[in-house]
Amino acid sequence: MLEKELLDFGFTKEEVDKFLNSDFCKRNNDRYIIIKFKILVKWLSDLNFSVDNIKYVLLSVPRLLGYKVDNFNEKINFFINYGIDQNSILTSIKSQPSILGLSLDTLPEKIKFLESLGFKKVNIIYMFKKAPGIFTYSVKGISERLDKLAAYGFSNKQIFNMIRCSPVFFNTSFEKLEERIGKFLVYGYSRDDVKKMVSKFPNLLIYSKSYIDHQFNFYYSLGFNHEDILKMSKKVPEILSFKEKTVNDKLSYFISFGYSNDEFVKMASVNPHYLYYRPEYFTKRFNYFVSLGYTKDEVLSMTKSMPSIIDFSPETLKEKVEFYDSIGFHQLPIVCPKDFIQSVSLSYARYMYLKEKGIDVDFNHFKMIFIGNNRFKTKYGIAKEELLEKYPYKKEKGFER
Repeated sequence: MLEKELLDFGFTKEEVDKFLNSDFCKRNNDRYIIIKFKILVKWLSDLNFSVDNIKYVLLSVPRLLGYKVDNFNEKINFFINYGIDQNSILTSIKSQPSILGLSLDTLPEKIKFLESLGFKKVNIIYMFKKAPGIFTYSVKGISERLDKLAAYGFSNKQIFNMIRCSPVFFNTSFEKLEERIGKFLVYGYSRDDVKKMVSKFPNLLIYSKSYIDHQFNFYYSLGFNHEDILKMSKKVPEILSFKEKTVNDKLSYFISFGYSNDEFVKMASVNPHYLYYRPEYFTKRFNYFVSLGYTKDEVLSMTKSMPSIIDFSPETLKEKVEFYDSIGFHQLPIVCPKDFIQSVSLSYARYMYLKEKGIDVDFNHFKMIFIGNNRFKTKYGIAKEELLEKYPYKKEKGFER
């Protein structure tokens, strides 16, 4: 009778056998199970669960038939009161049916514990939506997994960031974690490289080796070599997740802007954020440079020579350009953009010191301001710390010649 009920509902013979062999079915008679089955099916159907959803719930957690519907409603209301919308709750139940079997007595304790670790309410809600399995652990179970991750070599800060960004990471078994980290070693990454990459971008653990192979081959096709890809992905692991269309569109944008394919490849290999920039963001940064008195061709030249120069904030750029303009060094980022990185405070202190010593400092002799600290001390007899203390650069007052 029970078997026929299940078959008529849509279970296969194999699924029926699996269900009937569960501990719950072995401990209860058919009549009781059928009654509870019909009650649960109606409740789930009223919540718009499909036949496949209902089968998955029952096959995953047969013991749910022993619960009262009121108990399920109380759990849903608990999550709603916490701030999770009902559709998200139902979606999480479909992927992790054991949520319905959680004890209402322990849920507040789990949430309080997660908050004590530093997770905010918005983080916990995101965790529930993306990895509801986290809530099936006891407080002790969560603590033990955190301890194992720490023992594996991840810092508390890295663990927090990984769970916050990709909660599903927390549910990964340590055997699977080892296997997934290990698959990256064949590309030339060290184990520490992979841990650092995963701590920045946990979704790397989700990708199959064939997918990573595909991503490497795609970047090869654009002109990047193997070492370029390793270097870029260590800095910005997300590049291994980018879709081909996204990267190709980005490449087309930079070519239309005035860079060649080879120049873009060279720039991105040094500063992989070029693969990350939105066109409107880069255009805004580029145009800000132009607004400071440089031509488009000059800014193109600067970014080709030192791709990271575009990462300076507008405030920092303005301060640097205004200072160097005031001493006649407007061409500095064009002629030697790497020197442009040096802090204005140090450049100002060295400039003032040399001026006071009667040493002519013009753009024909600009390198004396940008030599290494030890060399400057040996040549002019004063250390960096003493210079900065003697000639403090006051941003609020600007530079006075």
